[in-house]
Amino acid sequence: RLYGRAIVEVACWAHARRKFHDVHADTGSNLAREALERIGALYDIETAIRGLAPAKRQSVRQARAGPLLEELAHWLDTTLHRVPGRSALAAAI
Repeated sequence: RLYGRAIVEVACWAHARRKFHDVHADTGSNLAREALERIGALYDIETAIRGLAPAKRQSVRQARAGPLLEELAHWLDTTLHRVPGRSALAAAI
């Protein structure tokens, strides 16, 4: 807590995306490519709502990005069990 307010971590997709990009560039991994495509879909939503009022951006994010984030979380969980635990892809996940 800071000044009586809860601190909420806000992560940057660019940092997560970069790890998948590096794995894909180094290995050509189809799984890393798929992660990049899924993250790209989230970027596309942000591009589409740029400049809209904050309440409208929030509404669109909940309607469009929310389901994509849930799917991505499930995909990441499932994929993590399919890759070697010490691999660069596992680290990216």
